[in-house]
Amino acid sequence: MLDCQTPKGQIYIKSENFVADKIEELSEGKATLIKFKELTSSADRFAVSTISNKKIALIEIKSRNLTKEKLEKDYNSEYIISAHKINRCLKISVENKIPFFIFVNLMQDEYILRMKIANAQGEIVIPHRIAKKTTQATCNGGSKVDSLYHFKTIPPCAYFINKS
Repeated sequence: MLDCQTPKGQIYIKSENFVADKIEELSEGKATLIKFKELTSSADRFAVSTISNKKIALIEIKSRNLTKEKLEKDYNSEYIISAHKINRCLKISVENKIPFFIFVNLMQDEYILRMKIANAQGEIVIPHRIAKKTTQATCNGGSKVDSLYHFKTIPPCAYFINKS
């Protein structure tokens, strides 16, 4: 059974779908999000223009059991994500000639973090560093040592969207 199919995983899937709906709402009808079919895909969705029907962005949606304050204070205003996930998404971004974004639902708070990670050429456009660290393996627990990107959650590359 995949983690996304467990009861706890379903909470995170629901949170991801909430964020996708919010992104579509904020686009004011200019974009729709198309979910990847695979349960273990490299990214979550393509944003597709409702005018041209062309892919306009690659979107990875995450949910973290955090507040904005905890992210800023305990994580030095850095969002952390596996390097292998970022590297796969950069490849998809380049193949499709579209920018790559990450949205993070801060589940304990009223905010969604939005970060533009890379332009259509796959060049990372947000302040970052890479480091190895022990992290939780999945939403269901466990641990792993992983190479991680630490992305700064500061404007203009990142900002917080109010959920309401």
